[in-house]
Amino acid sequence: MLKPVLFTDLNSEENISYHVIEFSVEEAFFRRLLDEGLIVPDSLQNAVLKRKVEFLSGRYCAKNVLQKNWNFNGEQLGIGPNREPLFPDHILGSISHSLSTAICVTACAKKHNAIGVDLEEILNKKSMKEIEGQVFCSQEKKMIGNDLLLATAVFSLKEAYFKAIGPKLGKFFGFEAIEVLGIDLDANEIIFKELLAPSLPYIRPKVEQRAKLLRHNDHIGSLYLC
Repeated sequence: MLKPVLFTDLNSEENISYHVIEFSVEEAFFRRLLDEGLIVPDSLQNAVLKRKVEFLSGRYCAKNVLQKNWNFNGEQLGIGPNREPLFPDHILGSISHSLSTAICVTACAKKHNAIGVDLEEILNKKSMKEIEGQVFCSQEKKMIGNDLLLATAVFSLKEAYFKAIGPKLGKFFGFEAIEVLGIDLDANEIIFKELLAPSLPYIRPKVEQRAKLLRHNDHIGSLYLC
């Protein structure tokens, strides 16, 4: 078994369970994942090693959190029409990976509506410049300034929100679906409002909401649970 990583920001969250590992894009690590009983799907058979390791690392986290917290020993999670992982109906789940870390979070589908997690290495100046026009609205740009940590947090939440709500809506929407209003680094919270049409009962346009900010070494992430 691969050694799990503890995310202190998540240990106090009573409504979710999670599993995190660090991985390396090496043939030896790939073989370790295969030895754990994981399977490369047909759609990734011709993919590069990096993509295979990322995918299987996420599925490894899912396998462990499902076995430990849900007594689920079924087959490896399938892949949905938008490449999302297909969790059992009674479980909400989300998977993310950075260049070296993978995470899976789950929650009870009877108690919650949607869940999304995202994990990112902190942006550098070049990568921030490349995405800012597409990702950040004018007010978010003012809030972020030149702060790479804040920029990464805003980007991460928008990714997590899409993972949570996108499959429920069954359609694509852009980064403009939410606007981040502020980031509370002391409380590890991201304050935002939804701008989507209220086509689902738990979408509340223009109502201030909060998501969990995750910080671990050189990583910034976010968890959205509604």
